[in-house]
Order: sequence, then C-alpha cells, then structure tokens
Amino acid sequence: MRTVAKLVRWEWFKLRRRWLPWILLGFLLLFSQMAVWIGFFSYNSLRSSGGQVLVSDVAQAPDSRGQFRRVSCSTLRTDGTDALPADSSPDVMQGLLAQCQQQAEQQETLLQQGYDGFTLPGSLLAAFGIASSIGLILLTVLTASAIGSDYGLGTMRPILARGTGRLPYLTGKFLMLLAAALGALGVVGAVTVLSSLIAVGIAEAPPGVASEPSDWSDAAAAFVRTWASFIPYIAFTGMVAVLTRSAAAGMAVGLSYYFAESLLGALLGGLFSWFSTVGDFLLIRNINALAGGFNIGSGGDSSGSDIGLVQAAAALTVYTVMLTGIAIRSFQKRDVAGASG
Repeated sequence: MRTVAKLVRWEWFKLRRRWLPWILLGFLLLFSQMAVWIGFFSYNSLRSSGGQVLVSDVAQAPDSRGQFRRVSCSTLRTDGTDALPADSSPDVMQGLLAQCQQQAEQQETLLQQGYDGFTLPGSLLAAFGIASSIGLILLTVLTASAIGSDYGLGTMRPILARGTGRLPYLTGKFLMLLAAALGALGVVGAVTVLSSLIAVGIAEAPPGVASEPSDWSDAAAAFVRTWASFIPYIAFTGMVAVLTRSAAAGMAVGLSYYFAESLLGALLGGLFSWFSTVGDFLLIRNINALAGGFNIGSGGDSSGSDIGLVQAAAALTVYTVMLTGIAIRSFQKRDVAGASG
C-alpha cells in the first residue's frame, strides 16, 4: 500500500504539470455551468415576457402562407393591436390573449421550476447531470493520455526496470485517475455553489411556491453516483490503452464507442425487438442509468431509463472487474518495448 500511495503521488506530480488536465477541467466547468446560467436567463426571459405566442406576419387569407414570429404576452397586453404586424387581422388579437391567459395560469409553476433549476441545491443536480456525460468524454482523453503516453515516450520501461512492480504501477495509474475525477467533481460542485449564489443575488424570487425544491441529499447522491459512473469507463479506456500501447488508439476507441453504442443501439432497437433486452446490459446505457445524466450520443435524457439502479450498479461492477482484469493480465504478460513515438 505504501508503494501504491507513492506511485499515486508520483503520477499526480507528473499530471498536474501538464496542460491537458487543466484544459479538460476548464471544459468541464464551462459545460457544467450552463446548467446554472441557461436556466437563469430562461427564468428572467419568462418573468419579463409573461410567455410568448406565435403571430403570423400576413393576414390569414385562404391562399396565404405567412411567416410566424414570437410576441411576448406582456407586449400584447401593453400595446394591444399595435404589437401585431401591420397586415394582421384584428380578430387574431382575441385568440392571442386567450393563449396568454392559459400561459399565465401555468406561469407560477414554470417560474418556480425555473428558479429551482439555478438555485441550490437544484443547480447541483443539473450540473452533475451534465458533468456525468461530458466527464466521460474528457476522462477518456485523460485516461488514454495518462497510460498511453508512457508507452509513446518510453518512460515506462525504465520505471519498471528500477524495481517498480507492474501491478502497483498500473494500480497507481487507475487510483490517480479516480482521484482526479473525484477532485474535478468537487471543483464543479464548488463553482456551481458560487454561481448559484451569484444568480440568486441577481434574480428576483418567483411569487408563491408551486413546487417542492430539491433536497440536499439528492445533490449528495448525484455526486456519488456521477463519480461511480466514471469508474467502469476509466477501466474500459485504460484497458484499450494497455492493449494497444497507444494514447491515440485509447482515445479513438473510447470516444467512438461512446457515440456508437447510443446511435447503433437506437437503430438496432428499432429494427429488432429482441435488441432492447440486449441493450439493457450495454456499458454506456448502464452508466447513464446509474448517473441519471444527459446522454449526448442519443440526444436525450437518460434519467427515464427502464434500467433500475441495482441492475445498473451490478452490471457496471461486472464490467469494471472484467475490464480491469483484462488490462492487468495483458500488462503483466506482455513485454514493454522502448519509445514508440
């Protein structure tokens, strides 16, 4: 354990002096803060406009095909028909005001939901949800680089020749990556708290209470589940980097599989009914079920997956043990050559 701890410290010493991890952390913070500020601007837009309706820019003649534009309900109530295009029919006004009235009945609920989205602790749920997906992509790059670069630079062979065991060496790599992922999520949480406090200080609270705010225990659970969902994909990318002895191959395979599973899964699921059962055991789908984040590859929210938390955790445990075992066995059995460039 002492040897592994020294190796983890040494790996972190090397990693923190490179530009790559800090650039990746910057991207993670940039995307995760979208959860706060997009919600903040959407809330202010809804509050100031009172909702929006579509208005055609031509009179509704039988043979006309008008272009539609959005007009805020606040403007309609203030300016009346002056807010409509010049050639619009006056009869349209009554229907538009009826639509605004329907939106006004729902606006209190929508405002409360929007406010909860960028205030604590709801903003943490949204930030970790985005980080669960973006983080997989960034960790693929970091893992492949951390393991594959030693092959390319030829630094692995002299390290092992000095008496460092292969198992402690690879274990130190994986533990350092897990610690880096944990630290990155901690930074995301801290910055999200700061951003939420700033947003709350600027925004006006909505009138009334239409929904129950998120609980802090949900935010803590989201943090743990997001970090746990990173573990199997770190194992997968690390295995590929060890088998190919290449950082570029590790990145290419890891990123390709991330998007390919989602796209091919949707295609094959539509063609073959039996594939939906097989898809419940695929790697990315179980990762998204565990994290409850946003799946970029499918372009949708994975939180509505039919896969239960227990099933996802069990499947990912099997994946992690299997992938790590393959990486360790291959690393111990194969010779380590010099620099490959």
